[in-house]
Amino acid sequence: TATGTTFQLQQRTNIAQSFSNLENTGSISGASTAQLTLSNVSASMSGTVYQCYITNDCGEVTSQAVQLTVEAAPALTQQPVDVAACVGQDVQLVAMASTEVSWQWFVSSDGGITFLPLENMTPYNGVTDATLSINPLQESMSGLIYAVEIASCSTSVRSNSIEITVHPLPSIAISSET
Repeated sequence: TATGTTFQLQQRTNIAQSFSNLENTGSISGASTAQLTLSNVSASMSGTVYQCYITNDCGEVTSQAVQLTVEAAPALTQQPVDVAACVGQDVQLVAMASTEVSWQWFVSSDGGITFLPLENMTPYNGVTDATLSINPLQESMSGLIYAVEIASCSTSVRSNSIEITVHPLPSIAISSET
């Protein structure tokens, strides 16, 4: 930074033909510095182009323009649902999201108070996918509660909690009379 250097950040919206100077407002800070900070960014700001106009005693220069892209927050478009199945069966829990996200399935053994992330190990597969497979379903899984969390752009959303009801296999008890 040289003596007498001034910075003026500028923007051009999708509608405007030319750049206009930014001013510090509630959502903009650093309008006359080398670093611009935007807060409360919304989808309506997507497409806005920013540049920095720099001057000093020796001349002026304008930075390369950059365009802001605001991605929509992730949303679950299909929640997982409760399932009832028999011991030994293959069960699939399915969720869907509105946009590209990362996935993590969780399980709770204390009625939904504490959730722990699942790992890809028998009987679980797909713990970081939209579909969680449980194979084989075990009688000890009855009462466990599951949920999936999706994340994108530092925003995460957790699904509704669901439960798998595990039905035991039929059995026959033979007794002898004495």
